[in-house]
Amino acid sequence: MSLYGTWYVVNRYPDTNDSLVFGRQSGNSYNWGDRIEIFDNGDFVNAYSAKCGNDDRIHNVKGHWTLDQTSMILTATVAIYMQDTAYKLSMVNADKLVLQRINKPKTKRGFRTRDK
Repeated sequence: MSLYGTWYVVNRYPDTNDSLVFGRQSGNSYNWGDRIEIFDNGDFVNAYSAKCGNDDRIHNVKGHWTLDQTSMILTATVAIYMQDTAYKLSMVNADKLVLQRINKPKTKRGFRTRDK
């Protein structure tokens, strides 16, 4: 199991409904998009980059991570993919990392539809 390194988001909510799927390769040749970096010294990076440089989602947030070997819960001090800070590690191999959501997504309340 090689958890360390750079992982690019390849499938995410709502497509997967309850998990984040990462791959070693970015979907483009310049490695733009969402990624996480997991280091063997406990450092963690959640980042997003874009071609234009003016995208309001661009970020590079640094923190730390831990993995509970019994429950396989990966916890970070910063949000993973700007969502939650803890996920169940459900799969990791040389090319794929799957983090399963532990908590249900928060629902938005207080919105009403416009009457026609």
